[in-house]
Amino acid sequence: MGSTSTVQEREGVRLHYLPQENRGLQEMDFLFWVLRLNLSLASYGHEILEGSPLAGLVLHAHDWMVGPGAQEVKSSWNLPLVATIHATEHGRHRGLYTPLPGRKSGSSPMG
Repeated sequence: MGSTSTVQEREGVRLHYLPQENRGLQEMDFLFWVLRLNLSLASYGHEILEGSPLAGLVLHAHDWMVGPGAQEVKSSWNLPLVATIHATEHGRHRGLYTPLPGRKSGSSPMG
């Protein structure tokens, strides 16, 4: 199961962390990075759910950037999904000052 992943358990909740490529936005388009992140998350989600008991399982998407991957796993495994969207691009890392925020404006990555 993802030898580069980290799994922690806190108060009965199992948390999975995946390493991500750490190149800056100057080297990689931000939306391309988000796409790669979601593909990685969905793949890992399928991997850890294979053969696991699904009773009582709830997926949590912590940000808009992981919505598509979470939606893929939710749909494939027929699981409930809770999304917590509380960051804005203005508040993230002192703001993402590129034309990008306008490119996603008005659409929902959660479908």
